[in-house]
Amino acid sequence: MHHSHITWFPFILIGLTFGLVVLVFAFFQGNNQSHYLEPIPLTQEEYQSQVISYLDVYSQDEDAQAVYDSLLAMHIPEVEKQAHLDLVLLFGKIVHGEIEDPQKAITDLKLVYPWTVSIIE
Repeated sequence: MHHSHITWFPFILIGLTFGLVVLVFAFFQGNNQSHYLEPIPLTQEEYQSQVISYLDVYSQDEDAQAVYDSLLAMHIPEVEKQAHLDLVLLFGKIVHGEIEDPQKAITDLKLVYPWTVSIIE
């Protein structure tokens, strides 16, 4: 007994597959058009001023964690990348107790980056 009737299964399967492809495509298109704006780095003068204020705060209350966190949150100018890396590494070591004399380490930093001298002392 052979019944000749049309089965809808292939059409339903093709429709569902096409719908899934459209849904996935729309999802990834939405993610690519993010409204995230790249933060504008500080100018060299702004950067140096902020670092000096952080170091001044550290000299008063010796809260290395606060300085470390503040340094990590900064958007630095290209010309200060090495100075910033040195500062972050120094305060990371201070936070983790890897430096016995933090004041000496900061004094040594003054020799490398003379612009930090004015308020640290």
